[in-house]
Amino acid sequence: MTRYEYGLAGRRPETVKVEPFRFDQMRRGCWDIHARIRDMDINGVWASLNYPSGVTGFGGTLFSEMKDQEFGLACVRAWNDWLFEEWYTPYPDRIIPLGLTYLTDPELGAVRMTAATPRLTATPAAVRWAGPPLGAHNAEVYGALGISRAELEHLERDGIL
Repeated sequence: MTRYEYGLAGRRPETVKVEPFRFDQMRRGCWDIHARIRDMDINGVWASLNYPSGVTGFGGTLFSEMKDQEFGLACVRAWNDWLFEEWYTPYPDRIIPLGLTYLTDPELGAVRMTAATPRLTATPAAVRWAGPPLGAHNAEVYGALGISRAELEHLERDGIL
């Protein structure tokens, strides 16, 4: 985690407690994109990829683990809209937007991508189908490799596939 993530940039570690504080107590580059770019210039940094983990939980898990899944998805969309419209758009050659993915399935992981970048004018990015279940095409694939159905069943029984 970066010191920016918690608004700690430019502060001595011994003066900081990890507790809520106001924007006027933070370095402006922690929350204002124009100040962030000035800070990057001072530090000789050309581009920055901002990965959400403090406020949102690692990779946005706070939103995907909400009891109200519709609200969690709305939070992911709002975060990604903010990231694209407010953080990335003013400096597209300097900021690398890494949006959140709404994780809904414990086995499949990322099922829906909301407000993915790049944005297309009239066609918002979305994964509408996660695809067939894992292993659904094993017989076809392994059969093409010369593995018989009996061998495949043996591998499945032994937990190899």
